[in-house]
Amino acid sequence: MGLYNDIQTDLSSAFEGDLLDATRTVQFVTYTNVYNDTTMQNTLTESSTDVRAVKISSYEGENIDEPTKNDSVKYLVIDSDRNGVGFELDMKIVDGSDNYKVTGISTDPAGASWTISGRRWS
Repeated sequence: MGLYNDIQTDLSSAFEGDLLDATRTVQFVTYTNVYNDTTMQNTLTESSTDVRAVKISSYEGENIDEPTKNDSVKYLVIDSDRNGVGFELDMKIVDGSDNYKVTGISTDPAGASWTISGRRWS
């Protein structure tokens, strides 16, 4: 087994074990302009995918201002749980009644997990 598989296995076990209470399903929403040749107009199309994630709410020790800490979140997503989602800046994250806009995307060196940062969005 390679590093990718080791991390996937360990994180999946944690999501189903120690982190089960913190694991939630969040919705990642993308918007695409679709051009209609008949009407010659663009239509904004929404598509969403449910993804299993752990919300990381602590920005302790990070050098950012207090209002940003209160309006910002991070989610940890296992690569195999992305359900084909290609994370993009400005995507919408729906977590219950809270909406966030993706402001940062990073992955570990093996590509086994993703950290998605977001800011509150109305």
